[in-house]
Amino acid sequence: MSKKKAVNSKAEAANARKCDAKADRISREAREKEDQKWREAEGSKSRVAKKREEEAEKRAEAAARKMEARRLAEQEEKDLEKTLKKPVKKVTEAELLRRKEEQQAAILEEEKRKQSRTAGEKEYEKMILVSNSNCSRDDSVIDANTIEEAIAQMTVKENTLPPVMNNKHRERKINATQQSKKGNSLMRLARDDEERSLLMDVRRINLDKSRFEYHEDFSGEFEEDSYEDDYRSMKINIMVIEN
Repeated sequence: MSKKKAVNSKAEAANARKCDAKADRISREAREKEDQKWREAEGSKSRVAKKREEEAEKRAEAAARKMEARRLAEQEEKDLEKTLKKPVKKVTEAELLRRKEEQQAAILEEEKRKQSRTAGEKEYEKMILVSNSNCSRDDSVIDANTIEEAIAQMTVKENTLPPVMNNKHRERKINATQQSKKGNSLMRLARDDEERSLLMDVRRINLDKSRFEYHEDFSGEFEEDSYEDDYRSMKINIMVIEN
């Protein structure tokens, strides 16, 4: 008979442990693969969901901004309506009376200023229009304050002509009257006060020489068209006198 082999319990226990470890490793690897598969599937789904959530948030923000802009526009319209519909302040009787008093006071003040200005002008005229009584009156010299007064004094009247011209030489008398009018017309042709003053000086010089001799310097009939030429000649005489 054959002899039975002895059983090694330690070796069997080691083999059993190895088999169990191998089975655990295989099951763990399979479980890890399954978990990896599920994680990948869940990860792809989460990215899509995240994208959808971001888009939803953007739409919500845009809607919120739109609602805020609409609210501000409505508020602005309401404020504008309130401003346009603002009631006019009622004017009381006391306010009307006060305004009337202010207007009357302004009118009185303006009248006072006008009266004061008029009084000042009158006082000034009194000061500058005082006649010098110490000077002897010379009919050949014209004393006037304005150009109009000087022209009026230079106008030759028939009753102021010498007796010889009143009684005799009727033609000379008519010529003198015409030349006087001609001289007055020349005075009106002066462009400014300076030229009028110079013309007056020329006539005053002629009067100093002889009261009516300057009338004889003009010859020919009185013609309106010759004013310009005579005016130029008198200006030349004025320039000579100034030089």
